[in-house]
Amino acid sequence: MISVIIPALNEEKRISRAISQFDSIDSIEIIVADGGSTDKTGQISRSLGAKVVLNSRESQTIAKNRNLGAKAAKGDILIFCDADTRLEKPGPFLTKVASVFKDKRVVGGTPDVEVFPEERIWKDVIFHYFLNRLVRLSLLTPIPFGRGQCQIVRKSSFFEVGGYNEELIHAEDSELFRKLRKQGKIVSLPGFFVLESPRRYRKLGYLGLSYLAVKSVAAQLLFKKKGAESWDRVD
Repeated sequence: MISVIIPALNEEKRISRAISQFDSIDSIEIIVADGGSTDKTGQISRSLGAKVVLNSRESQTIAKNRNLGAKAAKGDILIFCDADTRLEKPGPFLTKVASVFKDKRVVGGTPDVEVFPEERIWKDVIFHYFLNRLVRLSLLTPIPFGRGQCQIVRKSSFFEVGGYNEELIHAEDSELFRKLRKQGKIVSLPGFFVLESPRRYRKLGYLGLSYLAVKSVAAQLLFKKKGAESWDRVD
């Protein structure tokens, strides 16, 4: 079985689309890891048949919510997807994941990322063109990059490496892939895309986000520090 884990905090406007994209697919488990939403995120998720696990701790990171969802999952393969994303081709994507993970050497994977077509501008096209290729190349090295919009992991390997580092505010996705890389292969899924909202790019800009990513990864690799100290919500 495949379990899809969606971390969410006050995402009532987006959670329905994130869940309903899997409506026509059998043998899949949907888990919403709710970080203590004060809106109708949990209510909507339950009404759509998702399992909701609630993180009521005052101190939270998205890593904690993802780990909470993973602990509740029944599937052997875990797919972490953000609440403001959707898969371009959910059915074929899941079929591809199941096929790829038949190879026991594979412990992780990721598709390419693009902005929603209806909100895409030229800057999005250029940025993601280069970043997707950089991520693919990195997966062949001991220092793979991860993009948390959609990460696929083998559950047994995920728990062997301790899951996401709950102390990290940012770049926890890349840190997870670095740990998993020591366990086996991390693969790209060319031809498959996860589509995302550009809301954070529009507010912070590509240069600002790129600087933050480089700063966080460098702090983790070179100085064994957390990197970013905050990661503000963007509506």
